[in-house]
Amino acid sequence: MKNTLCGLAIFVLINGIVSPNPKDDVITTGRRKNRLLQITKQLDDLVSLVEEMKKDKDKCCSTISDMNGDVRQLNNKINDLDSACIKADVDIAGEEGKHCDSKIQIDAPSDFHDCLDKVDHNRMSDIDANIWCLRVVLWRYVKPSNPDSDDLDILQEGDEEVPSRSKRNARFIRRRLAPRNITQPRTGFRIRKEYRALTLDERQRYHNALTTLYQDGTLECFALIHQMGIQRKGAHGGPAFLPWHRAFLSMYEEALRQVDPTVSLPYWDSSIDNNIEAGPGLSVIWDDEHFGQGTGIVDSGPFANWLTPTNPLRRDIARGVGSLIRQSKIDNVMQYGRLEEFDTRWELAHNNVHRWVGGTMSRSLSASDPIFYMHHAFIDYQWEQFRKRQLTDCAYLNIDPQYDYPHTTDEHHLPDTRMDGMRFLVNKDGIANFWTENWYQYEDRPSCSNNCSNSPDMFCDQARQLCVGHIRFDLRASSNKEMAIEEPRAEAMMIERPPPETEYVEEQQFDKEVCRIDPYTDGCPLGPQPRTNAARVQSMIIGEQAMPPGLSNMNQALRSEMTEAEDFPPESEPVFFQSAPDEPNDQRTMENGALNILTAAVEAKTTEAKSYAKDLEIVQPKM
Repeated sequence: MKNTLCGLAIFVLINGIVSPNPKDDVITTGRRKNRLLQITKQLDDLVSLVEEMKKDKDKCCSTISDMNGDVRQLNNKINDLDSACIKADVDIAGEEGKHCDSKIQIDAPSDFHDCLDKVDHNRMSDIDANIWCLRVVLWRYVKPSNPDSDDLDILQEGDEEVPSRSKRNARFIRRRLAPRNITQPRTGFRIRKEYRALTLDERQRYHNALTTLYQDGTLECFALIHQMGIQRKGAHGGPAFLPWHRAFLSMYEEALRQVDPTVSLPYWDSSIDNNIEAGPGLSVIWDDEHFGQGTGIVDSGPFANWLTPTNPLRRDIARGVGSLIRQSKIDNVMQYGRLEEFDTRWELAHNNVHRWVGGTMSRSLSASDPIFYMHHAFIDYQWEQFRKRQLTDCAYLNIDPQYDYPHTTDEHHLPDTRMDGMRFLVNKDGIANFWTENWYQYEDRPSCSNNCSNSPDMFCDQARQLCVGHIRFDLRASSNKEMAIEEPRAEAMMIERPPPETEYVEEQQFDKEVCRIDPYTDGCPLGPQPRTNAARVQSMIIGEQAMPPGLSNMNQALRSEMTEAEDFPPESEPVFFQSAPDEPNDQRTMENGALNILTAAVEAKTTEAKSYAKDLEIVQPKM
């Protein structure tokens, strides 16, 4: 430090006093003295600054020393923990022979405790409850996908080298699906059928192809593309909705066919399930041979235990939210002639199905559920029917469907805006004719005129002339005794029941077997039969009258499904799809399935209801 100050002083003296100009030799002694005083003052200031710096250095060294001590203490603690056996609240198998009682404590968000409060601890052990609720925390705070990532624009042309099958990525999917001549698919023309019209072999092949796409990550890529389309606002909420999804489905179907060229994307005509009087939640479509479990985490069926990028695959069908497609809705939207009159109405109807299925289907990663693609294929099917009508029934309007792109000011939906995730296309490309001319066409939907596609999963209800889905429960009673519904008694015969204490009738005064079948028979403890069929149904529901065995079994199964669903953690994001304001929610919920079937059976106005009455051994009164 001393040498540094000396060097600095010499530098200052040389540059501040000695002048190369000879005229400076005549500087007066006074001026030189003042200059020296100024330099001295500057040197004193420098010395003071250096002293302050030395003090700061001492403080800094002291702080570092303290920190080193803290680090040593922390390191000792880590070594102590490392040498001890650490055990969390959840016992996960470790190295054999290690056992201990130590615990790791973490600060969990309130989500964890909220989840624990909702868990039924009578049905789930404390350890299982902690596992589920820790998953809630992990799923909810997983890093979201970046909607601006170029990696999600996967369905694009490119000359990149195709990586090996074990390293499938965005470039691979992009390269194999989107041909340079987009008007012609790589795997040729295909016909799309209603899902239940598939043969058993076709259905199995389709399920196998889906499983392959799930296992190699292709399905997740498509789910992220759709999520990006939502986030960038180019796939929903405007006239690009139908064109965007038409191109998206075509790329997805191409991926399926490159796994198995015999497979085509089937469509799910949800109106067939909506036609079930007892409610679509009872449809056979939700058994393990078809879509799989419809309530809670999907842990059975062809898509059991699948995971989305953030959550396990989940469904919450028939919760009194949303609705499936109704035939009356289809008839209504087909009245219009231009796409701008059709698209918004049809998108809102499509939203209701997402909400009715619930779970994953109602959120931004809805394309993680295979139901998504089959649902959208039906939406596309009806749009194609609308396009055909434009050329026939609406010929007087002189509309060419391939140029009927609706007017909009939304920059995300303008006709020449590039499609999110498929930027080799612009929005108006989605209404071009080449899709249904070169890529695919649809087999006619099931109807009574084609015997409901000869499918064992549905039948023609002659009374309504509609195809109706079979339910997934066997209602046939185990007893041959008939549950007879008598002709309603006259009002004068309807008397108030006696109080419970006077209601008892001695055993010898009535036949127990007769009263088990019909507790309202004269002489039985319950007294006179209710006047109306509705009251008779209610008496079975509340347990006054014995419920038919087959229906009782179904009711228990539904309650079990609902109870198990309540044990699972909630979804990690809010519902995305919003219901149409003029569309009522379907109130035929899972909870009232037995009530709906009984009500239909005792009225027996339709072919479906009469089959319920027959299975339940309910005989209608002779009029």
